Amino acid sequence: MIKHAKARTRDSDPEDLLSRMDEEIVLRGFARGTRRLYMAHVRRFLENSVPAPDSEEEVRRWALSLPCSMRT
Repeated sequence: MIKHAKARTRDSDPEDLLSRMDEEIVLRGFARGTRRLYMAHVRRFLENSVPAPDSEEEVRRWALSLPCSMRT
């Protein structure tokens, strides 16, 4: 389980964010390997974020920035 000191709301609970992200990936038909890779990257982001992300939107913006940063 991912733990951070600050109080959590439903929108910023790391386990809830991961669960909702996994559901979205499944619904969109991503391959199993892609699903595992995306989840591992987001889990690492959440574990190493200090302070922890405030919302699902912050995690989403970070994830969307990955393809762009890999090209530069």
